[in-house]
Amino acid sequence: MYGANKGLRASLLILAIAFAGCATPPPPAPEPVPEVVETPVLPPPLPPSAPAPEPARPAPAKPAKVPPAKPITLAADCHFLRDSGESGDATLEVRDGTVRRMRTVIQAPGQGQCVFELADMKQTRSQPYVELRGRQTRCVARIRDDGKGGVTITFTNCAERCTPPSVFSKVRPIRFDGRGSRCE
Repeated sequence: MYGANKGLRASLLILAIAFAGCATPPPPAPEPVPEVVETPVLPPPLPPSAPAPEPARPAPAKPAKVPPAKPITLAADCHFLRDSGESGDATLEVRDGTVRRMRTVIQAPGQGQCVFELADMKQTRSQPYVELRGRQTRCVARIRDDGKGGVTITFTNCAERCTPPSVFSKVRPIRFDGRGSRCE
C-alpha cells in the first residue's frame, strides 16, 4: 500500500505542476512613473552693465480737460484774529493778475510782528498764480485761487520781514473770501 500511495502522490504533484503551468502569471507590477515637475523657463540673466527692463505700465488715462486759469482779481481790506492769538490786517488789490496794492501786518502776541509791503517786492508771475519776490530779500509771496471761491496768500523765506525774525515761524497763509470782505 505504501507504494500505491507514493504513485498517487506523484500523480497529484504532476497534476498540480500541470495546472500551475496553465495558469497565467499575475501581471507585472506597473513601473513607477516619475513625477513631472514643470519648471518655468527664465530669461537669461542680464549682463551686470545692462539696465533692468521696466515693468509694463498701464495705458495712460486721458487727461481731464482743465479750463484755462482766469487771472486773479480781488480787492480786500480786512482784519483777522486766529484761535492761536495771531492777528493781522491785510490790504490786497489784484486786477487781472497784476498786484496794485498789498500791505499785510501779522502780529504774534508778545513775540513780534511781520510786515509785507508791495513797495519791497516786485511781481514775477501773474498766471496761474501771482508771485512777488523781495527786491532786497529772498522773501516770496504767492497769491493763488484756492478753487473754493477764495484767494490765499502764502509767504516763504520772509524772516527778514519780521521783528524778530523768529516770528516768521508763526506766520500762516491768509485766505480771503471771494468778495474780499473777510480774511482768516
